[in-house]
Amino acid sequence: MLLSRLKETILWIKWRKCMNTKDNRRTRQTRRLLKDAYIDLMQDRPVSKITVKALCDSADLNRSTFYLHYEEPNDVLKDIENETIENLRGYLLAIGTEKEHNISAVSLPFLNYVKENGKLFSVLLVNNENPYFLRKLTELTAENIRQQMGTHLQETYESMVFSFIISGSLSVLTEWIRSDFLLPAADLALLITMLCISAIERYEQI
Repeated sequence: MLLSRLKETILWIKWRKCMNTKDNRRTRQTRRLLKDAYIDLMQDRPVSKITVKALCDSADLNRSTFYLHYEEPNDVLKDIENETIENLRGYLLAIGTEKEHNISAVSLPFLNYVKENGKLFSVLLVNNENPYFLRKLTELTAENIRQQMGTHLQETYESMVFSFIISGSLSVLTEWIRSDFLLPAADLALLITMLCISAIERYEQI
């Protein structure tokens, strides 16, 4: 009797694990559909005009399915932004741990990732009314680069110089996206690297 119950319990646990796996997969797929739909809608309308109905129509899902995963359309955008920041974290960590002369080389995978996901970064950096993503990307860039790039700058200037470098680099990145990636990624990596090094070297003389 005990052996039979034990077998039933084991089978039930296996069944629950299988169902949880299917539910997790289904959840990821549904969220992916909604996020892709949101990105598509941001191509031709402001965030304030993206509604639950528009998202559901674009993703071919019903409203009840949407509310199982999100409370409002803006929650989808937050999910997209946070997911993208986490994906970028590894690339920026790699850049931040390299010596100056290698920064251009390790920047290339980061720039290739941006180019491969051009539609995503176009809506997040060029068409996005919400400053959250740019602010988080700026903070992440500062966190992973500033502490790694040793300088001899006076303390009075260091914060301002790095602010200039980070905001300038992100502005160049945004312009590259806006130009539909006219410049090869390798050339852009070299350009950004040289601009950053030049700024540091110039102000180290002050």
